[in-house]
Amino acid sequence: MENLSAKNLRLGNSINYNEVVCKVEAISNEYVSVSGYEANRYIPVKIEDAKGIVLTKEHLLDSGFWKVYHNLVDIFDKYRLRIYLAQTGASNVFFTEPHSTTAHYFISIEYVHELQNLYFAMTGEELTITKDFTE
Repeated sequence: MENLSAKNLRLGNSINYNEVVCKVEAISNEYVSVSGYEANRYIPVKIEDAKGIVLTKEHLLDSGFWKVYHNLVDIFDKYRLRIYLAQTGASNVFFTEPHSTTAHYFISIEYVHELQNLYFAMTGEELTITKDFTE
């Protein structure tokens, strides 16, 4: 899992702290304040102790993506994003043209917070993960 840095986090991102999915509520250079670890309480966490959550098909389905194809690679769509989900490692994100099947390679991502940041940049809306799929 990825060690995080303040520069690649946004408020509302989902991260892994001690195998619990937490929501980022505040960010400084060395700490994030998270909710979801202890009931009704924000706790400070050293950024070096937090990890990225590896993106899975469960995360995509939970956040409103729909599966459009399955063979060797699972493909998911939402808005104008098409994600070719890798079994391991980075997944490729393509930007699709309106009313077309044409897609252009956009970026490679591996973690939930990267998808949340990309989705917000593209739509201005938050991409929320509601379930805890950590193992």
